[in-house]
Amino acid sequence: MMLRRFCLLVALLMSFTFLTNAQSFDVPPESGRAFALTATDGVVQLGELDVMISGTIDIDYNPADPRRWARIDNFGILRFVDPGNPEVTEGVYTFQPFFDGFQAPDAVGNRYFLRDVEWSPDGRMLAFFSRNQTQIDLNQGLWFWQPVRELATDPAYQLLRPCPGYCSAAGVPDTYAGWDVLDFVWSSDNSAILVTTTANEFGRRALTIRFAQRLDPPPATVAPDFLLYDYGHLGNKRADDCRQWQFAG
Repeated sequence: MMLRRFCLLVALLMSFTFLTNAQSFDVPPESGRAFALTATDGVVQLGELDVMISGTIDIDYNPADPRRWARIDNFGILRFVDPGNPEVTEGVYTFQPFFDGFQAPDAVGNRYFLRDVEWSPDGRMLAFFSRNQTQIDLNQGLWFWQPVRELATDPAYQLLRPCPGYCSAAGVPDTYAGWDVLDFVWSSDNSAILVTTTANEFGRRALTIRFAQRLDPPPATVAPDFLLYDYGHLGNKRADDCRQWQFAG
């Protein structure tokens, strides 16, 4: 009897440990109504956009052409109206880290579940962020897509990899405390992305800058340099002009 009680206690403790260590899948809430600003002959108008779509957790309308958008559906799949396609119709994003024919049985089963998407100010590039806490994958993290297809690696590039998980592939030791992406915003000249993170090494919010360019070595393999500020903004000049970076916190 005592042995049975002991085994039952051990089993309960093991179950409790597993439950407390396991990460649950966090599904962002679906977005609500969408609006866009339009300017004609110097007159700015605010209008609600009716695109007849549902199951959307994030949507961003192209600043150069509000008839086009990029959105993340409730399965974490990216769908967009390609600015290079004369047909103004929505299609599924099939480039890296996804591929043509990629399927996800549900949100939890999508290892590349997308969280955020944002057009560059010129409406030609996309930045998006992927995270699935239940199954960390090398190809999660921050990416950008650009329309040029000259190299075998075009048109999408990874800017920041998941760490913990793949720290050694992100330019730091596997024992490094890592980071988590909270938010990101494009520079006004379309050359860089300012990323707000939780920098676990410092136990606080921190900023890092990733250049949305085809670089060698690939940006995702280089460890980020953290700026210990809570918030930041990129000014109207080139992003590599440090005098135009404004930080706070």
